[in-house]
Amino acid sequence: MEYNPILKELDALKRSQFKEHTIMIDDKREFARGVYPEITVDLLVEKLLEINPNYTITYEDSTNAKGDIIVAWVE
Repeated sequence: MEYNPILKELDALKRSQFKEHTIMIDDKREFARGVYPEITVDLLVEKLLEINPNYTITYEDSTNAKGDIIVAWVE
């Protein structure tokens, strides 16, 4: 299993007083195919909504794959 710091990074953002930054998480395909078994796309979205329940979540294309970037933003 490879190490990925994303959950610690999202927890740090949750503790921040700023809750309206746009957050982009790339390589969604890696999370979807189980490269990091303990981290699923659903878990990432859940953690993003814990930071700000008003986030809109979209999936944007990268040069590697369609819908490969998870984007959380406030409208």
